Amino acid sequence: MTEPASPTLSLGRYRLDWQVTRSIRLPDYAGSMLRGAFGHALRSIGCITREKECTACPLRRDCPYTTLFEPVPPEHHPLQDFSRIPAPYIIEPPEWGARVLHPGDTLTFHFTLVGRAVEELPIAILHRPSTHRKVAVSGNMTRS
Repeated sequence: MTEPASPTLSLGRYRLDWQVTRSIRLPDYAGSMLRGAFGHALRSIGCITREKECTACPLRRDCPYTTLFEPVPPEHHPLQDFSRIPAPYIIEPPEWGARVLHPGDTLTFHFTLVGRAVEELPIAILHRPSTHRKVAVSGNMTRS
């Protein structure tokens, strides 16, 4: 008798090194700022319909923006009804502490995609953080 296969969970952890192109002020905890910049930029390139709200969008279940940033809960689950589920990414911001970064400085942090979100890596790295007013950077991402 063989054991049933264990389910697998895909994880992709990436190091992002962004070169600052204009001075930015990082708050004590930069995670919220990075999350906001990521969501704003991802929606600007991932949303096809440009609806104001995602809840009524006909593409909601297949949209890269909602897949990564506002995941849709399953319609039916045998144990409970979900109104929300966690986003399938983790941003590990730089060290705690407010500071100013100047042009030429590097902003480094880690970004982890979980489960199906790993398949969305191309769109996750295509987002242009420099399009967001608070984060003026350009850079690259390497797997860590």
